[in-house]
Amino acid sequence: MALMQEALRRQIAELKKNALKEGNVADAQKLAEAEKMMEQQERDIVNGKLEPKTLQRHKDILTRLLEHEKAQMKQGDDEQRKANKGEQMPVVIPLEMIERNKKKLQEKEMLRKTPPNLSPYYKQKVEEYLNLNP
Repeated sequence: MALMQEALRRQIAELKKNALKEGNVADAQKLAEAEKMMEQQERDIVNGKLEPKTLQRHKDILTRLLEHEKAQMKQGDDEQRKANKGEQMPVVIPLEMIERNKKKLQEKEMLRKTPPNLSPYYKQKVEEYLNLNP
Protein backbone atom coordinates (compact mmCIF):
# COMPACT_ATOMS: atom_id res chain seq x y z
CA MET A 1 0.00 0.00 0.00
CA ALA A 2 2.90 2.33 0.80
CA LEU A 3 4.42 1.57 -2.61
CA MET A 4 1.18 2.45 -4.36
CA GLN A 5 1.03 5.68 -2.37
CA GLU A 6 4.61 6.51 -3.39
CA ALA A 7 3.87 5.81 -7.06
CA LEU A 8 0.88 8.14 -6.91
CA ARG A 9 2.98 10.83 -5.26
CA ARG A 10 5.57 10.55 -8.06
CA GLN A 11 2.83 10.93 -10.66
CA ILE A 12 1.60 14.03 -8.86
CA ALA A 13 5.17 15.40 -8.88
CA GLU A 14 5.30 14.84 -12.67
CA LEU A 15 1.97 16.61 -13.12
CA LYS A 16 3.31 19.49 -11.02
CA LYS A 17 6.43 19.76 -13.23
CA ASN A 18 4.28 19.78 -16.37
CA ALA A 19 2.02 22.46 -14.91
CA LEU A 20 5.04 24.64 -14.12
CA LYS A 21 6.38 24.18 -17.66
CA GLU A 22 3.03 25.25 -19.09
CA GLY A 23 2.91 28.26 -16.77
CA ASN A 24 -0.05 27.10 -14.65
CA VAL A 25 1.22 28.32 -11.29
CA ALA A 26 -2.13 27.89 -9.54
CA ASP A 27 -2.40 24.26 -10.65
CA ALA A 28 1.21 23.64 -9.64
CA GLN A 29 0.52 25.02 -6.15
CA LYS A 30 -2.52 22.79 -5.71
CA LEU A 31 -0.52 19.78 -6.87
CA ALA A 32 2.33 20.69 -4.49
CA GLU A 33 -0.14 20.72 -1.61
CA ALA A 34 -1.49 17.36 -2.71
CA GLU A 35 2.07 16.03 -2.94
CA LYS A 36 2.79 17.14 0.66
CA MET A 37 -0.40 15.45 1.83
CA MET A 38 0.61 12.29 -0.03
CA GLU A 39 3.99 12.26 1.78
CA GLN A 40 2.17 12.53 5.10
CA GLN A 41 -0.13 9.71 4.03
CA GLU A 42 2.91 7.55 3.22
CA ARG A 43 4.39 8.21 6.65
CA ASP A 44 1.10 7.35 8.35
CA ILE A 45 0.74 4.13 6.36
CA VAL A 46 4.32 3.04 7.04
CA ASN A 47 3.93 3.81 10.75
CA GLY A 48 0.58 2.03 10.87
CA LYS A 49 -1.42 5.12 11.84
CA LEU A 50 -4.84 4.88 10.28
CA GLU A 51 -6.81 7.61 11.96
CA PRO A 52 -9.79 9.73 10.90
CA LYS A 53 -7.26 12.43 9.93
CA THR A 54 -5.70 10.00 7.47
CA LEU A 55 -9.03 9.26 5.84
CA GLN A 56 -9.89 12.98 5.65
CA ARG A 57 -6.49 13.73 4.12
CA HIS A 58 -7.12 11.00 1.56
CA LYS A 59 -10.43 12.65 0.62
CA ASP A 60 -8.70 16.03 0.33
CA ILE A 61 -6.06 14.57 -1.96
CA LEU A 62 -8.72 12.99 -4.12
CA THR A 63 -10.59 16.30 -4.29
CA ARG A 64 -7.46 18.19 -5.37
CA LEU A 65 -6.69 15.62 -8.06
CA LEU A 66 -10.22 15.80 -9.38
CA GLU A 67 -10.02 19.61 -9.46
CA HIS A 68 -6.76 19.37 -11.39
CA GLU A 69 -8.33 16.94 -13.86
CA LYS A 70 -11.29 19.25 -14.33
CA ALA A 71 -8.95 22.20 -14.93
CA GLN A 72 -7.03 20.18 -17.52
CA MET A 73 -10.25 19.30 -19.32
CA LYS A 74 -11.33 22.94 -19.32
CA GLN A 75 -7.95 23.99 -20.67
CA GLY A 76 -8.36 21.48 -23.50
CA ASP A 77 -11.75 22.99 -24.29
CA ASP A 78 -10.34 26.49 -24.36
CA GLU A 79 -7.93 25.58 -27.13
CA GLN A 80 -10.81 24.44 -29.33
CA ARG A 81 -12.71 27.67 -28.94
CA LYS A 82 -11.98 30.39 -31.45
CA ALA A 83 -13.44 33.83 -31.71
CA ASN A 84 -14.59 34.97 -35.10
CA LYS A 85 -14.74 38.63 -35.82
CA GLY A 86 -18.11 39.79 -37.04
CA GLU A 87 -18.25 41.01 -40.59
CA GLN A 88 -19.71 44.39 -41.39
CA MET A 89 -22.76 43.92 -43.53
CA PRO A 90 -23.57 46.74 -45.92
CA VAL A 91 -26.73 48.60 -45.05
CA VAL A 92 -29.30 48.08 -47.76
CA ILE A 93 -32.27 50.40 -47.75
CA PRO A 94 -35.21 49.04 -49.73
CA LEU A 95 -36.18 51.08 -52.79
CA GLU A 96 -39.77 51.26 -51.58
CA MET A 97 -38.67 53.04 -48.43
CA ILE A 98 -36.54 55.53 -50.40
CA GLU A 99 -39.41 56.27 -52.76
CA ARG A 100 -41.85 56.68 -49.86
CA ASN A 101 -39.50 59.15 -48.13
CA LYS A 102 -39.07 61.13 -51.36
CA LYS A 103 -42.81 61.28 -51.84
CA LYS A 104 -43.32 62.42 -48.26
CA LEU A 105 -40.74 65.20 -48.68
CA GLN A 106 -42.39 66.31 -51.92
CA GLU A 107 -45.78 66.52 -50.22
CA LYS A 108 -44.36 68.62 -47.40
CA GLU A 109 -42.64 70.94 -49.87
CA MET A 110 -45.86 71.29 -51.81
CA LEU A 111 -47.71 72.22 -48.61
CA ARG A 112 -45.08 74.84 -47.81
CA LYS A 113 -45.06 76.35 -51.30
CA THR A 114 -48.77 76.43 -51.92
CA PRO A 115 -50.63 76.58 -48.66
CA PRO A 116 -54.35 75.97 -48.96
CA ASN A 117 -56.82 78.64 -48.02
CA LEU A 118 -56.98 78.03 -44.32
CA SER A 119 -57.83 80.16 -41.38
CA PRO A 120 -54.82 81.58 -39.48
CA TYR A 121 -55.26 79.05 -36.68
CA TYR A 122 -55.00 76.07 -39.06
CA LYS A 123 -52.16 77.68 -41.00
CA GLN A 124 -50.24 77.93 -37.74
CA LYS A 125 -50.98 74.28 -36.90
CA VAL A 126 -49.82 73.15 -40.37
CA GLU A 127 -46.63 75.18 -39.94
CA GLU A 128 -45.99 73.63 -36.52
CA TYR A 129 -46.54 70.17 -37.93
CA LEU A 130 -44.17 70.76 -40.82
CA ASN A 131 -41.50 72.14 -38.48
CA LEU A 132 -41.81 69.20 -36.12
CA ASN A 133 -41.53 66.57 -38.88
CA PRO A 134 -38.69 67.59 -41.17
